[in-house]
Amino acid sequence: MAFSGDKTPLVMPAPVARLNHLVTNQLPNDLTVGGSTDCSEVIVGDFTKLVIGIRPSGSVQILRSNLPFMDKMQIAILCWIRADVGILQPTHFHVTRGVRD
Repeated sequence: MAFSGDKTPLVMPAPVARLNHLVTNQLPNDLTVGGSTDCSEVIVGDFTKLVIGIRPSGSVQILRSNLPFMDKMQIAILCWIRADVGILQPTHFHVTRGVRD
């Protein structure tokens, strides 16, 4: 929970509280904004207006070299695909930078 300067808990406005809140570790938490170097970003949007394109061919490869985990009877599998993301309606998304916990 976030608190104001006088230690009063901050309450989300009802329209914001009704939104789905998804957490990720893929956004930076070390952005410099003003004098702060511990800032992050918040992305709000209508994700029905976002498309993901994936090429139908991908690759799966078993790594067969003498890697450290081989002595534990483990294997390594390398997988990759080619994909991209597109936004159908850019006005339906907003990024707020400089957010601090």
